[in-house]
Amino acid sequence: MVHQATPVTLSIWLVGGEDDDVVEVTINQFLVSELKNEIQVAFDLPNSAFDIIYSYRKDGFVPHKLKPTPNSKLKNILATVADIDHDLRFEIVLHPHKIKIICDGKEPLVLEVEKLEVSKLRNEIERCFPEINNYMLQYDEDGVKTVLSSDSAFEDLHSRELATGSRPTVFVVSIPAKQSRSITNLAHRPTVNNLNSSPNRVLDISQEKRFDVMLSYSWATKQQVKYLYQELMSRFTDLKIWLDEREMDVDIYSSMVEGVVKSDVVITSPNCMREIKFAADLKKPLIPTRMFSDSDDIIQMIESPNMAVPFLITAGLLYIDFKQSLPPSVEWNSAISAIYGQIESRVPRFSCQKISQLADPLQSWLQPVDFSSDIENYGSEYVEGTREWVDNVFSEWQISNEPFLWLCAGAGTGKSLIAYKVSVSPPPNYTLGSMFFCRHNDEQKNSVVKIVSSMAWDLGNRFPEIKVHLQLEMAKDKERTEGGKISILSNPVETFKSLIADGFGTFKTDSQSKRDKNILLIIDALDECDPKTRHNLLAILTHSCKALPDFVKVFATGRPDLDIFESLKAIDPFVLKPTSKENLADVKKFITAKLKNMWSVSDDQIVSNSTMTACVDTLVQKSEGVFIYARNACEFLLKSPDISPNSILTHIHEFESGPDSVYSLILNREYGVANESEIDSFRRVIGTILTVKEPVSIGTLISLGNLTANETGLLRAILKIEHGAVSVIHKSLKDFLSDIKRSGVFFIDTVFINEQLAKSCFEIMNAELSENMAKLDPSEEYHAISGSSSFISDALAYTCIFWVDHFISCSNQELLTPLLLEFCKTKLLNQFEVSIILGKLNSVIFSSSNLLLSIEKMSQNQETLFISEIIQDVKRAAINYRNPLLFNPLQLYKTVLAWLPQKSALYKQYHREGDPFICIGATETWGPLSFEGHTDGVLSVGYKNDGKLIVSASKDKTIKVWNSTTGECVSTIFTDHKSWINQVAISDDDDVVASASSDMTVKVWRIATGECILTLVGHTDIVSSVVIRKQYLVSGALDGTVKVWSLSSGKNLQTLAATTKGISQVKISKNGTNLVSVSKDYMIRIWHLDTGTLETPPLVNGNSNMRCVDYSGNDELLVTGDNVGVVKIWDVAAKICVKILEGHCEEVYSVTFSPDSKSVISGSKDKTIRIWNVATGDCLSSLEGHANWVTSVAFNPLGTSFASASNDMTIKVWPANAETNEKVEKHKNDVTAVFVSLDETLLSSSSTDNYVRLWSIKTGKCLMALKSHTNWVNDVCISSNNLLLASASRDTTVKLWSVESGECLCTFEGHHDYVKTVRFSADSSIIASGSNDRTLKIWSVASGQCLQTFSFHTALVTSVCFSSDNSLVASTSRDRTLKVSSVITGELVRNIELDTKWMKNVEFLDGNKIIMAHTVLQQAGWRSIKKSNDDIKGWFIDNGQPVNLSNVLFEGLNVSGEWILFNQKRVSFLPDFSTGVYHLQGKVVGLARGNLVTAYKFQN
Repeated sequence: MVHQATPVTLSIWLVGGEDDDVVEVTINQFLVSELKNEIQVAFDLPNSAFDIIYSYRKDGFVPHKLKPTPNSKLKNILATVADIDHDLRFEIVLHPHKIKIICDGKEPLVLEVEKLEVSKLRNEIERCFPEINNYMLQYDEDGVKTVLSSDSAFEDLHSRELATGSRPTVFVVSIPAKQSRSITNLAHRPTVNNLNSSPNRVLDISQEKRFDVMLSYSWATKQQVKYLYQELMSRFTDLKIWLDEREMDVDIYSSMVEGVVKSDVVITSPNCMREIKFAADLKKPLIPTRMFSDSDDIIQMIESPNMAVPFLITAGLLYIDFKQSLPPSVEWNSAISAIYGQIESRVPRFSCQKISQLADPLQSWLQPVDFSSDIENYGSEYVEGTREWVDNVFSEWQISNEPFLWLCAGAGTGKSLIAYKVSVSPPPNYTLGSMFFCRHNDEQKNSVVKIVSSMAWDLGNRFPEIKVHLQLEMAKDKERTEGGKISILSNPVETFKSLIADGFGTFKTDSQSKRDKNILLIIDALDECDPKTRHNLLAILTHSCKALPDFVKVFATGRPDLDIFESLKAIDPFVLKPTSKENLADVKKFITAKLKNMWSVSDDQIVSNSTMTACVDTLVQKSEGVFIYARNACEFLLKSPDISPNSILTHIHEFESGPDSVYSLILNREYGVANESEIDSFRRVIGTILTVKEPVSIGTLISLGNLTANETGLLRAILKIEHGAVSVIHKSLKDFLSDIKRSGVFFIDTVFINEQLAKSCFEIMNAELSENMAKLDPSEEYHAISGSSSFISDALAYTCIFWVDHFISCSNQELLTPLLLEFCKTKLLNQFEVSIILGKLNSVIFSSSNLLLSIEKMSQNQETLFISEIIQDVKRAAINYRNPLLFNPLQLYKTVLAWLPQKSALYKQYHREGDPFICIGATETWGPLSFEGHTDGVLSVGYKNDGKLIVSASKDKTIKVWNSTTGECVSTIFTDHKSWINQVAISDDDDVVASASSDMTVKVWRIATGECILTLVGHTDIVSSVVIRKQYLVSGALDGTVKVWSLSSGKNLQTLAATTKGISQVKISKNGTNLVSVSKDYMIRIWHLDTGTLETPPLVNGNSNMRCVDYSGNDELLVTGDNVGVVKIWDVAAKICVKILEGHCEEVYSVTFSPDSKSVISGSKDKTIRIWNVATGDCLSSLEGHANWVTSVAFNPLGTSFASASNDMTIKVWPANAETNEKVEKHKNDVTAVFVSLDETLLSSSSTDNYVRLWSIKTGKCLMALKSHTNWVNDVCISSNNLLLASASRDTTVKLWSVESGECLCTFEGHHDYVKTVRFSADSSIIASGSNDRTLKIWSVASGQCLQTFSFHTALVTSVCFSSDNSLVASTSRDRTLKVSSVITGELVRNIELDTKWMKNVEFLDGNKIIMAHTVLQQAGWRSIKKSNDDIKGWFIDNGQPVNLSNVLFEGLNVSGEWILFNQKRVSFLPDFSTGVYHLQGKVVGLARGNLVTAYKFQN
């Protein structure tokens, strides 16, 4: 054995050199990376151009060649051999040349070629893209496209690329435009006429009734079945039973197919062969019975070849033996009881409740994917003895200590079978932790979210420590979601960290039982994971997996798609590539096993029979090591009428290499003598299967393809059925059939099929859609709609999700425009609702975008214009009203229709279907997109560099990441800051975000995981600003300093003492060389970032405090905003102000240049955003939409849009060219109170702008704006006769106004401090007012005199109210008392002590016998929903005793938080309304938030 401290001399062979060049290398270091450095010098090779390979010689045989990673320890490799020179061989293998191929409509691939020969490259391209032909290979150098024409040009190009470090070389496959194809011989769809209806009616299985149970039987036992039917109907009154004699519309076999398809469970006898076989194919539950007649010979049936399969299928099931009994015999009753039990446990309608009660809460939370069918299918394909060489690779992987192994190979090479083999029979020293099979056409199996949650479920089942951890995390997540926050499961990266990485962290460090074997996490087919979200999975593999302990290993398979190749290259994984020799050997074993079973012979008999051996060897040779070829060929041969070795060999000789030849043979065998009608049926059935966007059931397939049930029994050899869903056995079949040159007469024109499917989608949606199909309660929150499948058919669910995909795939969409137009006018809103029920709100947004792009290419007319407008409205509604729609889909009718702009096409078309409607404050056109989720003001917003994600920070101490397209909050970082987050900054690589906080710290967070990786401490006051550029992080604080930090280490590199008056903002120039700071001392300072040198003199902004700053794209200009609302543009070199931009009326909090520096955006405390022309200084747009200060603005790096953040808790996204939006009538400042008149015709509002406004509820117009007060107006009310209006103000007065003329009729003076509240008596003859001078006064409307002054309170009077007979007045106060006084005598009638000073609303009840007080967050209102026992209380006036108000409260309309309630149930969501003022009267809700006034009116 070799001692690790001894220098070692190793012989290294250069494979492919001249006679295997050998160089001896002496090395003292024991890392492979050091050995590689020595080899690099010895052979004069670039480091990146070769791999080190080693192999052990055992008994004269080299089992496998292995590749170590750079960090592998040589001592581990050397320690296992006694003689290094004899038993160990090191080789260096030059890297194959890596070529990136971009082919239109295909995922980019990285190919490897051994030699730089054009023919070799073309062979690889045609292997990966067999469907393309007649193409050109082009490369792009400096914008010049050149066709690759020779090997010498190829070598020259690759040398240039290698010299510049740009790998791999990129080629573009250009395919000449194809002539449009049309298949003229496609017949019209056949129809099956229902014999009981009009002969023109098409039998559509989706529109016929569904059944719980199918009763199948032989005619000899018909009477017993009739008795059984009667027994079942008496026990289960609502059981839906399919019975042959009752349900047959056409011939018996067609009827049987439809019966099985339409029924959930099949009750059958084993002699019903067709039913059993078909039910087994569809994975339908079977309840087998024995109901034989006297003439039935059971033994003969079992031994019959035709009956063997049905008996085998039902052999493992519980038979219910009726024998030949009839009711009411004991045997009959016993069998009936057993049938009852089977139905209750197997019929979904009856079993779902029991299942839900028994379901593991952890499983219900994680909702893992079931792979039992996949494992069963792979088990049937796998041949013992194949893929055994993988164990050696895993052994070497273990020695390497590398955490990740990637099996990289092409399509059809058996990657999934390797993953299956490893999962069911893990190699020595490994145990399975989790297994996930990705599938491109199954959204459950291509979802990154599902990969992580399923992995967590598997690990929890196998390791008790992880299960306990998962249960704790589930409880935390429940609290999170109940608090209105997003579930952790929505972010797969964060989920992996919290559930899996942290779960393994609970293992005890000394737990040897867990370390004896490595735990395997297996992910099969990375390339089939959803391309739109695959980056999350790659982030987990390349970053998050680093947190796993050493004994956890990740094994993944997949093709080298470009994003996968580039991501995994960065971590240099242990790579496994099956060699041709290994694949051929395993294919040979596979073929031998299949043929051996077919001939019923042994291995020795095959070896000794030259013909059998020739069959195996010839088929192996033709397969070229591709498993899918071998599998299909064997399937074909197994069904040959003559399976003798000579006949089989003849067939094999007819095969050509490549999977196409086998597909052709299968199809020709089935349709060699078929007529055109039969081939047409094949095209329609298989075409529908190939073209649907996900596997669907037979029933759905029939509906979508307008097929007959009999047609769907075609070609089981090339189809697979999993959980009742039908798809093709391999992706290569679709490539074959959709290429006319390859498939010939069997060619399927998917463009034509898409057109037919689009028509079917419209037909199904028009026939089935209606409002509230899932029978929801609009007041209840639905996180997941359960049981919707009983109301929404599978076919309807499919069409609601995928109709756009089929429409835009049509060649001539204009032919379908009438169908699309009718659908948009009648069913679009219902489809929107069903999509939300199905959890597909995001798909509404994406499909709307795709449809709009498609419509733009059509000829424009009135119809297409309407369609574009209404689809655009749907997209905006899905984004802007995301929260209420996710709360309950029926809010589409209760909220969205009310808030739609009234000139929008969607509102005009559907507003009559909604209730309520907005009668004051309705908008006419769309504003910006609005993102809601923060629970306090948003102070900062920014974009990631690709523009796809927005990052925001808030006073609520969270950082949120949003999808900029859909408005979905994709993750939330719950920071541990102790105070507000004032600003966030994103790194150049989009990997981390920094947060500056009022707690005097800066923290750096990894965006993907939410992990805090740095906490920067050093400032001594609020940190107001932070910015990142390259390796630097810079922060500015109110302590007057600017600090420069290392982004990687967190080290404080420099502290720049700028000012004693506080830094408002810092920014780094785009080139990363300079730093600018603005401060409250009016100065703009520019520093050299590397040295900290201050450029002098600083720029001076007169005598205005600077609030914000930004650099232009070329760093030549600065833009600033100050505390007086002025925006200025500065020339950096000349140090002068070149433009003054005036328009804001309050301080400017944020400014930013557009990416092209031609415009500037500013956000202000005046709640507006302005867009300025940099060249002219003109204000291009003034935008209103926020209800509070605009705190931050940021441009999308693409320049197409910008985002704004506000203290109103929202982020809004605007188009970059947004024009000044419509001016909605409103107050200038915040509204303090609203009041709806008794007859529901008028609404009055008061504001801090000193105005009172009067509004018409009928027209929505402001009738008059009344100004006479000299300070804020705190409260307002209208008399019961609608003639008078009263207002209370901070100017200490109460004013009386004429509603008709707007004239101020009287000013009531007498209070010595501001007046808080005012109310009329029921007969409008007197007024009560409450003030901060602690008094309540009664005024005469007629004379203007003060009739009474009550001085019973010791603090601010918050509310007043008259009894209905005007004899009593009640008041509440901050002194925590409620007082009832006599209007006539001035005496205190009742004094009631309150538990809180916030009881600020009071009301008389029950004929003035009861007084009620309650707490509301809003300043004015009738009643608020009860939040606790202390929020609403009542007392009897005569004795002051408490009274239970539970029976008299909460009737009619109400407001609570963001909801309008009716009889305590939530009815309609109030967007942007969580802290506002409101008042209710009858069917009208008047409310205001900020300076906007709105009124709802309910019709029902």
